[in-house]
Parts: sequence; structure tokens; C-alpha cells
Amino acid sequence: MWQRIGYVAAQMKTYATYGLAGALLGALQTLVLFFLGFHGERAHLLNDWKVSVPLGVFGFGLGVAVIVLGLRAWREASPNKAMSYGRGVGGGTLIGLWQGLGSAAFLLLYGLAINPGFKEAMVANQMAQLRAKGGIPAEGYAMAENMLNITLSPVVQAVGALVGSVVLGTIVALVAAAVLRREATEGFASEPPAAGGRD
Repeated sequence: MWQRIGYVAAQMKTYATYGLAGALLGALQTLVLFFLGFHGERAHLLNDWKVSVPLGVFGFGLGVAVIVLGLRAWREASPNKAMSYGRGVGGGTLIGLWQGLGSAAFLLLYGLAINPGFKEAMVANQMAQLRAKGGIPAEGYAMAENMLNITLSPVVQAVGALVGSVVLGTIVALVAAAVLRREATEGFASEPPAAGGRD
């Protein structure tokens, strides 16, 4: 029983370590953008796809790398260096969950304390874009502004980060687990004995 508890604890430690590391990297990216003014007076620069697309790809790449490296680390740390497909998918989802929890906590702190003007800057930027395009009735602008104020609020951003990280973790894990899975070496079980089993 104690062997199994230790095995599960080691698993969770690996998932939490990589998930929170991913959240930290995402937080650092956000802080860099903040200090460069992209979440304030230079928010309009994010309208350029040459800026927004690379930033999006970089963020997505970080999420994928964290999950792949986390699954690989767990597999290599297991007694037989094996990982089934199901455990890989579950592990990737848990890494995404930890990353989402860390990201959600940071976004709440960021939007409420570090950069409380973030929502206003982003809403103003989006509304300027809409008005520049034109073709929307006056009441349409009011509705759009209300929706932006809701979706860009710290709480909604935090919830979105949590859900998005879990979904991304699961999707990436479905592919990564198929690549990283490895059968147990002959003579070794694929996991520690269940509670009540022999050591």
C-alpha cells in the first residue's frame, strides 16, 4: 500500500512541477508584454498579425512543450520506464490542470493588482478597431463594449485559462501519449502492486 501511495505521489509531483512551470513561463511572457507597454498605451500593436501570430504560436508551443516534457519525465522516472497510452492521456490532462490553476491564479493577480488597467486598455483597443471598420449600428457598439468588458474581466480570463489549459492538455496528450507510450519491460509490472498486493 505504501509503495503505491508513494508511486501516485511521485506522479502528481511530476505533473504539478511541469504544469506550474508552464504557468510560470506564461506569466513571464505576460509580464514582458506588460513592461513593453503592449497591455497599455501600445496595445494597438497587437492588432498587427506580425506581432499577434508569433506571440500566439509561442504561447501554444510552450503549452505543448510542457506537456510533452512532463510526460517524458514521468515515463523515464517510472521503475520500468514504461507508460501506457491511457496513463499518458490522463497525465497530460493533469499537467494541463495544474498549468491552468497556476495561470488562473496569476491572471487574477495580474488583472486586479499588477495591471488593473489591462481590461480598459484592451477594450479601448478593440473598440477602436470596430469603429475604424464601421458598418455597425450605434447600439451594436454598446453591445460589443459590454461583451468585451465581461470577457476581458480578470475572473472570466482566469476561468478561461483554466478550462483552456485542461482542454489543450487533453488534446496534446492524445497525440503525445501515442508517441511516448512504451510497454513495460518483460519481467516488470507496468505499475506498483495494488493495495494488498505483495511487495
